[in-house]
Amino acid sequence: MRFAVLALLVICPPYFAAPIPKDKPPLYYATKVGDKRVYERRTHEPKVADTTSENTQLVTKVEEKDGHLLVTIRPDITVPPRPDLTFIVSQKGLFAVAINGMEHALSRQLLKLPAKAGDSWESNPQLPKGSRTTYTMIGEEVIEVPAGKFKALRIESEWRVGGDLNGKQTCWYAPGVGLVKSLNEFPGIEQVTVLKSFTPGK
Repeated sequence: MRFAVLALLVICPPYFAAPIPKDKPPLYYATKVGDKRVYERRTHEPKVADTTSENTQLVTKVEEKDGHLLVTIRPDITVPPRPDLTFIVSQKGLFAVAINGMEHALSRQLLKLPAKAGDSWESNPQLPKGSRTTYTMIGEEVIEVPAGKFKALRIESEWRVGGDLNGKQTCWYAPGVGLVKSLNEFPGIEQVTVLKSFTPGK
């Protein structure tokens, strides 16, 4: 359960986003080698002391392939081994696809583009068996986190196993940055993750 929770889990002007060519729709992820995001995660578990942790994600590799980008990040997590995570970033959305270069059981589409409020899609990861995640696009919102204010897309999802609701998640993605906030609600666990800082690669 804790592995699944972890896997589902990654100073500026008033509205911040990396420069985007006017003739191309924005990509909702960090796509430059050296881009660094620092997150703060607050975890609440009833009958257990609340905890706060910090996680840094660094873009280490970006490749162009078949009209999309393959972006690899290295999170500085405290639980070894520290995996390299690979995402497909394109005008069709954002997809989590690989760990350490190998396709993993939690591969899924995190964001569907172009964004249209009310759109929904499903992901059927192999872990645990029989699980299904349904995503719904809520729309664009202005959200404020320690890193600043962002115009971000809000996506809500529900994770079910055998028809039973096992967890809910709300994520906000900003152009040129990626995840700026997430709220995870699982049985006995609530986690809020916010972007503390974003440093563009040179």
